[in-house]
Amino acid sequence: MSVKGIQELRTRFLADNKIDKKEVDALIKQAEDGFLFIKHVSKEEKRELGKLLEVHADKFEPGAKEKLAQFLGVPLVTSRLLETSLAKLKSELEAARDSSGKVDLEKVASQIRGDRTAEAALEAIKMEFATPTPVTVSTGCSTETVMRDLPAKTISGAKVSSVFDALIEAKREIAGLDQNGDRQLDHLEQAAADRLHGLSGRVVKAAIEDAAKPERVGTSC
Repeated sequence: MSVKGIQELRTRFLADNKIDKKEVDALIKQAEDGFLFIKHVSKEEKRELGKLLEVHADKFEPGAKEKLAQFLGVPLVTSRLLETSLAKLKSELEAARDSSGKVDLEKVASQIRGDRTAEAALEAIKMEFATPTPVTVSTGCSTETVMRDLPAKTISGAKVSSVFDALIEAKREIAGLDQNGDRQLDHLEQAAADRLHGLSGRVVKAAIEDAAKPERVGTSC
């Protein structure tokens, strides 16, 4: 069906300022209806449904937002969740600092395992202070030594301060992007690019890009 049909349903459903799972089902059915029962959803229809998810995120009842997001293949990582992950990362960095001021980044990684957003932000920090190191690689029948940037395992001194400053700035800016905490990833990424610079910008960009990827699926040999 047309985008117009989705817009008409949206207007009707929002009349009571809420969208439940049955109404999401109706929206999906409207988008999937096609010629001779062939289900096909156009880019324009997906964009219209995505706009509903973005602009009216606070109107969805429990389970409804997740259902529409799953249909669209949109990860539900919002500004509030991103801010929470960065706060968790900062807390673990502080907890891992020893008496000399050094932070063991590997220890931090073990504490945030499972929080993909925090993990991606930490990887950006590791690469920020990566060390150029000669590495021997095989090239056919011969070997050669090349320089590779190896992620930092520890940081200390001024580096620790710069990381904390970057995370504080990132959290402050993200909190200011959307008071409802429901702004979605594509808008966050642009806002981060516009407002955040240096390490804070790179940390947020890495976190957003990783969150937008499909869930990792484990494999075994």
